[in-house]
Amino acid sequence: MNFSAFIIWVDEAGGGGILANTLLSRWFNLALFVGLLFFLLRKPVANFFGTRRDGIRRDLIRAQEELAAANAKLEQVEVKLALLSSEVETVRREAEEESRIERERLATATENEIKKMREQSQRDIENAAKQARHALRLYAAEQSIQLAEQVVRRNIQPEDDRRLVGEYVTNLKGARS
Repeated sequence: MNFSAFIIWVDEAGGGGILANTLLSRWFNLALFVGLLFFLLRKPVANFFGTRRDGIRRDLIRAQEELAAANAKLEQVEVKLALLSSEVETVRREAEEESRIERERLATATENEIKKMREQSQRDIENAAKQARHALRLYAAEQSIQLAEQVVRRNIQPEDDRRLVGEYVTNLKGARS
């Protein structure tokens, strides 16, 4: 028999007084039930909430540690990012400098090639002019000889021919002696 059943039995037995009032008895039963529950469940509930509190504390500590680790990792990444950005800027500047140097080198090489080609062209033109002048002189000499030969053949008479041959023979005899 439980205690609330005892209170109800006392009430039915005709015991008057304070417990006879049903509203009061119900409140008393509720208080007794809550007190009994508190007495019986105090340790398991305390253990449950203690375990729960310890679990929450461990979770908070672990979360703080993870937050600290994440912040440290974030700082490392930010430092690397800052270094990376400066490295990118350095690489960009070096690439621009190398590009400028290469453009200057190519411009110089191109100017030198143009100069060499002009000099070679000038030499080729001079050589072609010399060859043309030489060929023209040869042609003029050949034409002069042919013209002279034609003039001589037209103007020489047989007695001029005999006289020239005689002079030639006399010159040969004079050269021997």
